Amino acid sequence: MQPVDYDWSDVGNLATYLSLKEKYQPSQAPVMMINSKNNLVDAPEDMLVALLGIDDMCIVKKENILLITKQKNAEQVHLIVNQLKEHDQQMFL
Repeated sequence: MQPVDYDWSDVGNLATYLSLKEKYQPSQAPVMMINSKNNLVDAPEDMLVALLGIDDMCIVKKENILLITKQKNAEQVHLIVNQLKEHDQQMFL
């Protein structure tokens, strides 16, 4: 065995995932923040994300889905997934 030294994070929720993604692979989308702080944004590079007076949010744009949630609620994204399944909207999964 050889000891190793590397960063480890248990990616257990959306906020953790987005913070790691921002650290290692920042969003290519231009993000404009005015009176806003501590936001995690993941959007396509051809989309401007403008935040005004918004704090502690996770904002994710993927294909035909836009998710906006407070970071403290990010681990509850499974509730949206469950509701999509219940309403037969698998095209969004």
